[in-house]
Amino acid sequence: MYSWFVFSGDVELRDLDVKESALDELDLPVRLVCGHIGHLKLKIPWKNLFNERWEAAVEGVYVVVVPKTSIQYDSQKEEKLLHEGKLAALQRVEDARLKQQEIEKGNVKMSVFFFFFQDISVLSIF
Repeated sequence: MYSWFVFSGDVELRDLDVKESALDELDLPVRLVCGHIGHLKLKIPWKNLFNERWEAAVEGVYVVVVPKTSIQYDSQKEEKLLHEGKLAALQRVEDARLKQQEIEKGNVKMSVFFFFFQDISVLSIF
């Protein structure tokens, strides 16, 4: 069952099953067997997406996980993740610097980005 009033900013979903692959990208030492979300309620401030807070209320979350049987440490993967994190931090600093320069020059272009949970694999539902 769902209540979908997106333009008003209210979204309510009930009795959702969580995909078995929902936790895969998190690289946890456990595997999801099954999962269920009783009630998910979202409040999205469409009129002011970037300055107002988004709200998500989750009730009745039940998951069954089992340990992965073959957990191996991969030093190359760890190094790659560390390197990607550093690159992302540098990119954020560079973006902030460029934005500040644009503001100082007065060449700010207003744009609106609409996105809806871009990469939240924990809430991979269906």
